[in-house]
Amino acid sequence: MALADQGKEVSKLESPEIVKMTAYVKSLANGQKRYRCQSESANERDDALGQQVFEERRGGRGLSCNNCHSADIVGPTSSYAGSS
Repeated sequence: MALADQGKEVSKLESPEIVKMTAYVKSLANGQKRYRCQSESANERDDALGQQVFEERRGGRGLSCNNCHSADIVGPTSSYAGSS
């Protein structure tokens, strides 16, 4: 349940708390590679689901992951683990 729905204060997107949290979460992914399994059908299914989740708007602000993490903002994604 969203903070606003619970009657709690919602931090502004550029607040010090959100900036610190964003930096921390990004630091967890630094240097990580995406995993690809051997099954092409599983990869295609997972890619389609991931794209849907990435683009779907949700939450109290109606934002999607794509709002902040689109390729034109952050650049190309890292390569998959084990790919050449």
